[in-house]
Amino acid sequence: MKKIFIFSLFTDNLGTKLMALLMALFTWFYINQEYTDRIESLDVPLKVDVAQGLIVQTHDLGNRIIETVKISLEGPRGILQDAAQNIICRHKVIQTNLGEGPIVQIVELKQSDFNLPNSIRIKSINPSKIEVVLMRETEKNLRIDTEKLFTGQVPKGYKIIEVKTEPSEILVKGPKHILHNRQLIPCQAIDISDVTRSFSRTGKIVESIDNLPVSTNDVFKITVTITEELVETTMKAGINVLLIPEFPFQVKAKPQEIEFKLKGPAESIKLLKKNDFNVFVNVASLYPNTKDVKPGSYPGVNVEFQLSEKAPRGIILAEPLKPVMIEISELPKPIPPPEENK
Repeated sequence: MKKIFIFSLFTDNLGTKLMALLMALFTWFYINQEYTDRIESLDVPLKVDVAQGLIVQTHDLGNRIIETVKISLEGPRGILQDAAQNIICRHKVIQTNLGEGPIVQIVELKQSDFNLPNSIRIKSINPSKIEVVLMRETEKNLRIDTEKLFTGQVPKGYKIIEVKTEPSEILVKGPKHILHNRQLIPCQAIDISDVTRSFSRTGKIVESIDNLPVSTNDVFKITVTITEELVETTMKAGINVLLIPEFPFQVKAKPQEIEFKLKGPAESIKLLKKNDFNVFVNVASLYPNTKDVKPGSYPGVNVEFQLSEKAPRGIILAEPLKPVMIEISELPKPIPPPEENK
């Protein structure tokens, strides 16, 4: 009877028992998979805590600056996914004997350097060994260097005539061995390739010198004055004579052509045409009353220059026009028409 009872434990409701076994196996595999989930590659911020007054920089063993390390993880899926969002590698360095120059320590990173729950295991860290460079921090007042401030060039026809910073000196924080002998601090470059007007903006210093960090809390303004580049050109034009209507004499300027210099923006000078200006002597203003006019030669008459409304902007005479002589003579007598043959 006992054997029959034991046998019936396995054979009675066999289908139900097989189903229960399958469900148990499925559950076991699911839980096992849930527990052994992995993250094969994850970039994690790298922080090194040092004593106050020190600056730290981290390198790999190839002397390349690094700010993250790559890790692979294993652990329960739910915990693993949540933990992966906020992982930081934070290593603490204790250093008291630090001279003027930097020192280098080789540090091996371990699981204890990561803020992970105990159920999460780190399978690999890359790089697992890093160089920690320690430097003494200092502050120093430095003048702002504007010598290499710009990239590109202002467009043709324009030039920079002044660059000012306000204030001209700021307090800079950085490694002592870098700032000790330095008098100037460079600025981040400004692109002026398409700039044709003067401008002011808040400046920024470079973020590093010799790959070592520098910073400032001071605010400074850069003012750049840009103007159009003025050029001179020599022109030659005939002298026109301005007369009142029905002026009873004929007038000629001697010489009848004059050479003169104009000054203006390079682009405007390039576009200038002869019909954009008029060079003349104003006889009408010299002799408003024609009764006062007598034939003869009159030296020292001023020549005037006038631009049309359509002329390129910004053009002026570079120097006064030289006076000329005018000759006033009787109008030629009209030639009578030939008499008809009678």
